[in-house]
Amino acid sequence: MCLIALALEQHEKFPLVLATNRDEVHARPTEPMHWWRDRPVLAGRDGESGGTWLALQESGALALVTNYRSGIAESGKRSRGEIPLELLEQTAEAENVRELYQRRGDFGGFNLITGRDQDWFYCGSEDRVPLRQLFRGLYGLSNHLLQSDWPKVMLSRQLMSQSLIAAGGNTAALHDALIGAFRDDHRPSEALLPDTGVGLELERFLSPLFIVGETYGTRSTTVVTIDRTGEIQVSEQRYGRGGVAVGRHNFVWQAAG
Repeated sequence: MCLIALALEQHEKFPLVLATNRDEVHARPTEPMHWWRDRPVLAGRDGESGGTWLALQESGALALVTNYRSGIAESGKRSRGEIPLELLEQTAEAENVRELYQRRGDFGGFNLITGRDQDWFYCGSEDRVPLRQLFRGLYGLSNHLLQSDWPKVMLSRQLMSQSLIAAGGNTAALHDALIGAFRDDHRPSEALLPDTGVGLELERFLSPLFIVGETYGTRSTTVVTIDRTGEIQVSEQRYGRGGVAVGRHNFVWQAAG
């Protein structure tokens, strides 16, 4: 996962709205979102590591990760894609998040958002990122810190806010609006780009919300809504080389437990 906008208690109908973009090498094998047979989760699956970037349970508990971009090569670390599965296997409660936070150095650089109902948490692999609880608010996260001033992070929060207003409480319209909004491929001014150690050319390429490329780009946009009746809806729009839409899956269920 490379971009997250999360709205907690920002709409009278939806206590949670989540929109994400996953950027990846197009040749990397990936299974679309589905209910796994070997674990009680709805998630896509990375064909190389076997992990995932975003997973949900029937209860509405979810966990998702982004990588932390530093420009420093990592080796000998566990895949960050194991984190959502490990947390949801134990239930994403405070004590389990704290325990994982103590082992954050075992994994490749990551940011994590996880929780359910009113209990939401954020932490990361960087020592300067303490475990913190998230309360009502509009959050943005990419490959740095929560609420960073990266242009794409600030734009994602703005688009989330606009989509919540435009949809007017219509769930299907909100999903469509966010999927459309997260196709924004505008590149911001070079003066606004971060310096994460990967060089200006790559910073420029990675700067839009939606990355279009033949070898690397945005592979999917996922939207999750939970309304006050407990209805959960998930939409995953998938993309191929050059940003071409290649399929969409939608899931609807009533939260269990």
